[in-house]
Amino acid sequence: MPSKWTSLFIIFISIATLLPKSSSAFQLYNRWSHKSTVTVIPTFSVSLPAVKVWLEEAEEGFVDEDENLMTGEICLRAVKAYASDPDASADQRFLCAGALVQRPNSNICDVWMADSFLDDANTQLQGAVLVLDDLFGFHLKRSNANDLENLVSNCIVQCGRPESDYHCASYMSAQLRGFRPLKDLWTLMDDSEIVDLGCEGSYNYSNGLREKDEDPDSMIFDVHNGLEKYNSADLSSHESLSIMNILQRTRASARMDQIESVLE
Repeated sequence: MPSKWTSLFIIFISIATLLPKSSSAFQLYNRWSHKSTVTVIPTFSVSLPAVKVWLEEAEEGFVDEDENLMTGEICLRAVKAYASDPDASADQRFLCAGALVQRPNSNICDVWMADSFLDDANTQLQGAVLVLDDLFGFHLKRSNANDLENLVSNCIVQCGRPESDYHCASYMSAQLRGFRPLKDLWTLMDDSEIVDLGCEGSYNYSNGLREKDEDPDSMIFDVHNGLEKYNSADLSSHESLSIMNILQRTRASARMDQIESVLE
């Protein structure tokens, strides 16, 4: 799928962040990849102000219909994540932005995400998680699907690759919430003629997705893995709890429908 949205983010971030390019994205990637630990030994006591991370709706026109959307695409929601500055050198720091875009004549929606340059990997990850939860939750709330597979399989996260300065925190936020790359799904389907998408640990696949049209690094929600991730309360928020409730309620309802069908 053409990526005009990624171009928008690159231009926006270049203008919006006047900081020099840092290696925080690669530091974050290395910590996740190699699970390294860092021990800090304080030499004196310092009281630092708490860093606040929050979400705001993007300003009108942030996603321009003519410049940033393909013909027939609809931007359903756009948001930005910010953090306070512990050094008080600025009112706020831009962390991440994202938009939920519906494809032409389709129920499939793409969550487009990208990061700013910020030398604070942990804070940037918190902002990316807020953006993802908001847009994924918005997608779930507007869906009329009555089973988990149809509920989540039409939401594709476009968050680049973990080694990218523009996408590292976004990519890690998707992993943290239980999303998996589509290329893993293609491999799974190549290894077996029949894929049981309803079994635990399987991927959920929309029939509207065609391998030749999709970015293999884009990500889709793995229900079994994702339920565990949201239930673990990592970076919990009101929106993450709402998402967990929707997923659990839909699963319970689908099971009741199956039981009633068998009884009939």
